Amino acid sequence: MSAKVPPPPQSAPLSHEEESARDNDAAAAQISIAWQEALDWAKRGDRRSLAAMLRSEHSLSDEDVRAFLANVLEDKEKRPRGKPARRPQHTFFVDGKGRVSWIDKRDSQFLTIKKWMHDNKKAHRGHSALLEAAARHFKMDPEVLENIVRRSSKSRTKSRST
Repeated sequence: MSAKVPPPPQSAPLSHEEESARDNDAAAAQISIAWQEALDWAKRGDRRSLAAMLRSEHSLSDEDVRAFLANVLEDKEKRPRGKPARRPQHTFFVDGKGRVSWIDKRDSQFLTIKKWMHDNKKAHRGHSALLEAAARHFKMDPEVLENIVRRSSKSRTKSRST
């Protein structure tokens, strides 16, 4: 015969002090993650987020960040060679099929142009007529627009550092 398993004992509700201590620990963990993320981007060349964190009211208790700043001040830490990495700024985009995507903001203009050209392909006969209409719609030079459309997304991504 199978014996019934007793239910787990009910946990007592947390006191006000315990709740505030738990909330403080969670906030400290989030701040520590923010410091680490800013440090990672600073090591890749984009030091804007680290500077913003230093100017904020958050206390600097992370030893890795302190060591990095000391190395920068002593010229032991140098910027990486080449173009510095830039933190992507993400935004939502709805493609031609109605799917919502999370994309880098730098790609939004390209994808908007591609979507507009795809949606209006039947209304304009021929590639040159479509480019002229798109140039009028986006207030761009047709040659620049053609170069934007011609380049693949891989080559655009490859030309930037992130």
